[in-house]
Amino acid sequence: MTTDRRKQMIHKELAIREAVESDLLEVLSLYAQPEIDDGETLPLETALALFRRFKDYPDYKLYVAHEEDAVVGTFALLIMDNLGHMGACSALVEHVAVAPERQGSGVGRWMMAFALGRARERGCYKMALSSNLKRQAAHAFYDGLGFERHGYSFKVEIECASDSANRNHLTPTPGSNPGQAPGPPPSKGRGLIVVRDHPLLRASGLSKRYGQHIGCESIDFALHPGEVLCVVGESGSGKTTLLDCVSGRSKPDAGRVEFHTRHEGVVDLYALSEAQRRMLARTDWGYVHQDAMQGLRANVSAGANVGEPLMALGHRHYGRIRAETCDWLARVEIDAARIDDLPATFSSG
Repeated sequence: MTTDRRKQMIHKELAIREAVESDLLEVLSLYAQPEIDDGETLPLETALALFRRFKDYPDYKLYVAHEEDAVVGTFALLIMDNLGHMGACSALVEHVAVAPERQGSGVGRWMMAFALGRARERGCYKMALSSNLKRQAAHAFYDGLGFERHGYSFKVEIECASDSANRNHLTPTPGSNPGQAPGPPPSKGRGLIVVRDHPLLRASGLSKRYGQHIGCESIDFALHPGEVLCVVGESGSGKTTLLDCVSGRSKPDAGRVEFHTRHEGVVDLYALSEAQRRMLARTDWGYVHQDAMQGLRANVSAGANVGEPLMALGHRHYGRIRAETCDWLARVEIDAARIDDLPATFSSG
């Protein structure tokens, strides 16, 4: 079972919608995480008053991701009109938060795909967000979604009028040089991450022949982050041939396949070395065979089928490899006690 299929099962009850007042208590609890505003949140009454002002900003929306009756994620999306870029609007994502127990399960990915879809519907030329430089795990998450790191964002802390402790931090202090411009307050550092509306995967003019027989011919498509592409056709129409060409398993006779990698940007799949294509297959890609045994090594255990790819990625601690293997087996509802059984002893369904 692919990771995407597994997440579809996990999130079959997940929905994303505009927040309503009754959601605010759960939204505030998401903002109470230590890495968000140092764990501090607004009083509910203040949050309600601010939320009611959102209707004055027709293109500023607060969204929640919920499962059954629980809010498990939230983000705000602002669509801005511009005079630059020939009037094309832009989108800004702020205040992204996922419940701690759901982090890493795909909720954040679904929220960003939803936001990107809204931005695309409005004709935005970009969607941007900023993330604290200390949040390395968040940066890896956004990298994996196709966001590209783009310059820096700069900020200056603006003190409230009632805050006398640190007021006037931009004015010269007594005894300082009046001709010297005051320096900004210490920066907490936020790197700007921008997503361009370019495909994650693009096929251009793909053609493949088997002698005089056409496998596929002049195929073009573009797949953006968060999208699902279905290829439908009768038996022998070329679906498998196309998938083999796109996945690097069979080189096409003509055309090219471009993939937007996490760190190197857009690459031509068939300009990569065989080792580089194998690394993509072990990390960012999943391939599910119609015959499950074609994707497994039949002469080694179920645990080895999961553990060996981990070792190929550099894992060396046997105990950790075995523990992670048991975790993956549990995710597809296979008893960890069967870790040493051969693939032939399992159902092929």
